[in-house]
Amino acid sequence: MSNRYALAWEDEAIDRLTILAKQYPDAAQDVIPAIYQLAADPRPTGSTQLGGSGTYRRLLLGYFRVVYAVNDDPPLVRIILVGRAD
Repeated sequence: MSNRYALAWEDEAIDRLTILAKQYPDAAQDVIPAIYQLAADPRPTGSTQLGGSGTYRRLLLGYFRVVYAVNDDPPLVRIILVGRAD
């Protein structure tokens, strides 16, 4: 089964994920697959809508968060920020 939504990355999200992977390799092993899973399910249980539009969402993964935007037409998940939740 192919992914329903395409994934796009903001440069800052890539930079922060690179830092995360170096500083917290065990956490990165959980965060990275969860991000790619958003292509199949962009509104998973445990994600939170940010603001009133419903476009922006946050997914907490332990001590880390992923902030992303969902567009249904065309189907796209844009990863905006990956970082510590504190």
